[in-house]
Amino acid sequence: MDHAEITPIELLKQPFVIHSINTYTSIFVEVMAASLDLTDDQVQLLLRAMHRQATAVLKSKGVEYTDLKPALTPRSNRYEAAYIFDSSKATSWSYGSEFAMAWLPALRAAGGPTRTAILEGDIIGLPSPTIWQILDRQLVRPSGQEVPRLSSEQYYVVYFTNVSKAQLTALDQEIRSNSPAYLGFVDCSAWTPLKTSLPLPQVALRVDNKIITAEDDDGHANLRAYPFEDFKFDVVGVNEDLYSTLLDFRIDMGVPQWGASDSATALGVLSGTMRDIASMTLEISETRFDYLTSEEPGRGHGASIRKAGLAAFDRHELAAAIKKELDKSLLFNLRSVEGSKKVNGESVPAPENDALLFTVQVEFPDLDGVRQRYQVGIKYDATAHQGEVTTMFG
Repeated sequence: MDHAEITPIELLKQPFVIHSINTYTSIFVEVMAASLDLTDDQVQLLLRAMHRQATAVLKSKGVEYTDLKPALTPRSNRYEAAYIFDSSKATSWSYGSEFAMAWLPALRAAGGPTRTAILEGDIIGLPSPTIWQILDRQLVRPSGQEVPRLSSEQYYVVYFTNVSKAQLTALDQEIRSNSPAYLGFVDCSAWTPLKTSLPLPQVALRVDNKIITAEDDDGHANLRAYPFEDFKFDVVGVNEDLYSTLLDFRIDMGVPQWGASDSATALGVLSGTMRDIASMTLEISETRFDYLTSEEPGRGHGASIRKAGLAAFDRHELAAAIKKELDKSLLFNLRSVEGSKKVNGESVPAPENDALLFTVQVEFPDLDGVRQRYQVGIKYDATAHQGEVTTMFG
């Protein structure tokens, strides 16, 4: 069934997986809702239709939407990293293009991430002395290399998602060999104040040999005119509105009102009613608590619960601790799953077991005080505006 043949009712009944919806930095949905006076359920339909359209457009150009998940969602065993340049050392005003000639070869090298979101831009919004303090503490650089004291906006950032530990170093070494303006990188996987200064526009998504960029109304992709083809990439363009809403990675800048609006949209896509995550109640049933805290091999998430320092909590205390982190988190991996059950040993449909699910990344300090990341799965009851913790691992 193609896009033109499905009715709104049929579309909303279909199971789906949406890796990420960006209303955190993209205003497209907000503008559409305000200008057309859309109700919550109409916004839900709009976003479900946009997701279906984006999936179809990508497929027609040789990209499976499912393959974008590693680039668009945080992963507890992968890194987000900000590679930082001194733009005062650029030889032209087009320093973004100049620095691209340092990171593009690194991206193409054997050590580069094959599925990643790439964002770039100047550091803005924090006083220069604050940036100096952050970089002094967090910038990974050669021993003895001093951080130059620049104005904030003279630090230029190229940000990659879904980077392995080995790739962190490989990218660093390759970029350093290509540009004297390169300073080093900051691990942005867990919360760092640096993120508050990174409202970075996304340049592209890389999926294997394809580079996915926004395209304008005339169908022109790669609007920054970077030489992706010179590095053996095929450029794929997607309409700007679809791209900014469904294919943009969200760097969590820690702006509460942005996060509240973003979570309300995400829960609205699941339920048809826009209510933010802070107003959602959270519970852990006794059965689920036993599963979460079990350290039996092959069962449960007890090792993660213990590492997070939560092993002594009862189920109510554990739910409260997770809820406190949830209220600050962005929602990913939104999905509607059709229920099933076993009858005479065979799996049959069971609508009573249908589920709405999403995932958030939360952080807790380990026993040494180092903040660690965990992926928490939530089952959402839209009628009660209530969540139940299903998994927690990291």
